[in-house]
Amino acid sequence: MQNTVNRVELGTIVCRHCQAVIGTQDTEKVAFYYAACEKEDCRKKEQAAEGR
Repeated sequence: MQNTVNRVELGTIVCRHCQAVIGTQDTEKVAFYYAACEKEDCRKKEQAAEGR
C-alpha cells in the first residue's frame, strides 16, 4: 500500500485590479497575496499606479 500526502495550498494570489485568482502558494495558514494579472487592462492600471 502506497502512502500519499496531499498538501492543500492555503495562500491565494489575487489580481489587485480585477480580483481574478492568479495562482496559489503553499503557506502555513490562509493568506491572500495581491499582484497584477496578465490582462492588458490590469497591466495598464499597474503601470499607472507606479507612475509610468
